[in-house]
This record gives sequence, C-alpha cells and structure tokens, in this order.
Amino acid sequence: MTVASSVDVRRIIAEVAQKHGVLLEEGDPLFVALEAQALVLQDLAERLISEVENATSRFKTAVPDQVDAAMKASLESAAQAVRRGIESDITGASLKARALVDAVHRSQSRRAMWMWIAAGLIAGALLFGGGFVVGRALR
Repeated sequence: MTVASSVDVRRIIAEVAQKHGVLLEEGDPLFVALEAQALVLQDLAERLISEVENATSRFKTAVPDQVDAAMKASLESAAQAVRRGIESDITGASLKARALVDAVHRSQSRRAMWMWIAAGLIAGALLFGGGFVVGRALR
C-alpha cells in the first residue's frame, strides 16, 4: 500500500500550492516520508487489530465462565440470606411461642394456686365447722 494509491496525491499537491504557494511533486521527499509514516501506521494498526481480536476471543471464552461463577456466587449468597432470614423467623417464632407457653403456664399455675388456696380454705372451714358441730354434739 502506497500513499499514492491510498490518498489523492494530486489533490493534496493542488491544495498545498493554493494555500501555501509551494509546488510539490509526486516524487517529493515529503511524500516519501508520508508513505513511510503510512506504512508504520498500517503496521501498528494491523498489530492493534490482532491484539483486539485476541482479547475479544479471550473475553468471549472467559465471560461465560466468569458469568457462571458470578451467578453461582450470587445464588449462594441469596440462598444464605434466605436461610438466615428463615432461621431468624424460626427463632423469633420459637421465642414468641415460648413466651406464650410461659404466659399460659403462669396464668394456669396462678389459677391453680388460687384454686388450691380456695379449696384449702373451704376444707379448713368445713373441718373447723365440723369440729365445732361435733364438739357441741358431744357435750
């Protein structure tokens, strides 16, 4: 690839002559330098394209693995969060149930205590009354 084949040299010569008043020719050292620069740039562009293609192919093969790993990590994290939430709910429900059982037990034991106190008082009163009646009868 030459500068002459990739660029319209005659147009460039005409524009330089018009703007700067300098007449260039196709074999001018400036065009040789431009052609050398074009060859260097073309070589660099080919290397860059090759590296981009290599990186793209590596990226295409690496991305699914990384996506799978990220998805797996994300799913594990979500599962752990759900598990912790469920365990927390179970613990909370257990504590509430235990509190309810304790409250029911306390209320029933209070009720039982008052019932036994009342039964004891009634039994004591009956025994006292019965003893009083028997004592009067035997007298």
